[in-house]
Amino acid sequence: MLVNLNTIELDFDYFDADQGPSYIEGAENVAKICADMEGKRAAEEIRAGYTEAANATSEMLDSIFGAGTGEKVMQGKKSLKLCIDILNALRESVDKQAAELAAVQAKYTPNRLARRAAKS
Repeated sequence: MLVNLNTIELDFDYFDADQGPSYIEGAENVAKICADMEGKRAAEEIRAGYTEAANATSEMLDSIFGAGTGEKVMQGKKSLKLCIDILNALRESVDKQAAELAAVQAKYTPNRLARRAAKS
């Protein structure tokens, strides 16, 4: 499924054996960095946190889509908002893909209650 990350369209398959786990690991890492930033007030601490989050987001994108993707999407920016926008776009794609998979599985999953009721 195509996902738009900072005007760059990429093919993201959450259920791919490489892309899915890379997304989960990367998103958890970025979320931890953001949580660690709470309460930071000094400019240097905030700058360091933004940089760490941007680097982690770039590494996650490289892990999911291949080397160089993080730089292409991040465009050299160290923006926490951009990191969050990227995570949100990926999360929305995951939710959409999960719904599509559930709909396909529902076609092939027998309704056991209905069959049991029919037997009675």
